[in-house]
Amino acid sequence: VRLNQPCEYEIWVTNLTSMTLRNVVVTDVMGDGFKFNSATPAGRAGSAGEMSWNLGDLGPNEEKLIKVNGTATREGTVGSCASVTYNAFLCAEVPVVSPQLAVTKSGPAEVLACDVIEYRFEVANTGTGELRNVTVTDPLPSGLTTVDGQNTITFNVPSLAGGQKQQFSARVKASKAGKYENKASASAEGLKAESAMVSTVVKQPVLSIARACRETQFIGLPLESEITIRNTGDGMAANVVVEDTMPTNSTFASAT
Repeated sequence: VRLNQPCEYEIWVTNLTSMTLRNVVVTDVMGDGFKFNSATPAGRAGSAGEMSWNLGDLGPNEEKLIKVNGTATREGTVGSCASVTYNAFLCAEVPVVSPQLAVTKSGPAEVLACDVIEYRFEVANTGTGELRNVTVTDPLPSGLTTVDGQNTITFNVPSLAGGQKQQFSARVKASKAGKYENKASASAEGLKAESAMVSTVVKQPVLSIARACRETQFIGLPLESEITIRNTGDGMAANVVVEDTMPTNSTFASAT
């Protein structure tokens, strides 16, 4: 550059990272023999004769240009030293989820002792996020077993996404009449849930039969007898059939 003639130099500021740099400030200290004239953008003069520029934020791979105009006031070598400061923020985003566990159980309110009882189960994730290793357990009350002789019903679900549900069913038999009540429960990753109480009454029909007739009767005259059938249990006996075998040397006449 020529003595006492304006000249211009450029300062390029480049963000070489993939993240945003905050509060980028460039400071330029000009040596002896150099007079500052102007800059684009306009900077701020410091107490020691230095100039600084607050460039704000620089996005990933963004660059900004500072143009400085000045005049060399003596022969020889003149120069300036630029430095930059900034704040780097490392941010991570983690999704926050709230899975919720729910289980329901349903079954018939009343059956007969010879009937197979079918219980139905539904386990659901009513929240957000995945639930893994979900287990549904139903410990049967005394007197009930599964059709293959187990005392506990268990189902496993590898995973349940948010809003997902899974249904199951189990067949159970009763060893005696009575009222059976219990709940099903579910667990997964520290969460627990219980169903409402399910009650099933098992009833047992008990049949008795009695016959009454005369002790003696003349040959050739009609002989009447009464057959009485009673259900002394608490369950309905359906499709009851009474079978009567005629004694030797007798024939059937009529019945009501």
